[in-house]
Amino acid sequence: MWVHLQVEFYVQKAEAFLQLCDFQSAVLNLRKAYSLSSAKEEYVERMAFIIYLQGQCLFDQEVYWDALESFTRASELQPDNSLYRRRSIACLAALNRYHDCFRLVNEELDQDSKNPDLYILRAKLHEHFSRATLCYQDVQEAIALEPRHEEAQLLMQRLLKRAQKAKNQAMNKALKGNLKDALLKITFAIENSPFDKNEKGLYVNRGGSKALPGWRWSLWEGILSLRHSLAVCF
Repeated sequence: MWVHLQVEFYVQKAEAFLQLCDFQSAVLNLRKAYSLSSAKEEYVERMAFIIYLQGQCLFDQEVYWDALESFTRASELQPDNSLYRRRSIACLAALNRYHDCFRLVNEELDQDSKNPDLYILRAKLHEHFSRATLCYQDVQEAIALEPRHEEAQLLMQRLLKRAQKAKNQAMNKALKGNLKDALLKITFAIENSPFDKNEKGLYVNRGGSKALPGWRWSLWEGILSLRHSLAVCF
């Protein structure tokens, strides 16, 4: 009975400190309750959540290193809680530690390959590293899992607009006889929209005529031939 009262006392103190946003004191009192109680898991879960709240407050204040430490501690207490792990990823991104972000996102996808948000997160990392084709692939994966995923649709539109702009630039350069720069632009367009179901859509304007006039199409074939020749040479 006495032990039960002590446990309840520490729990109530922890809640009082939490109301004051004194996270460390709240966790300290929960640890005391944990040491006296047989219901260990309940207090571990509560401690992890409070440490997570501390991390979120630090994150909102842009104190990212300390926030990362809090989220890491919360993850250590509850390794199966994906929310805590993903907040660590957000901290790493805020700290410009993108390679660490990429590693953790891949680990998350190994455990949860049906989560469109993770594919979008990795797509953004690919975009940061200028890996347009890989970015496109991850966006496609996200849309396949959730066709109305708003962020995936926005990112896809951004990629397609880049591809369209590059196609138009390639057209202008090719018409001026600058095949080398035209090749670079059409390659960039293909990287940003590599799996267009309409094969010729990679080389002609979307929404325009389905086929270019013969001399223009021959010009595009010349660009593609040049691209192939360069690939063979190098």
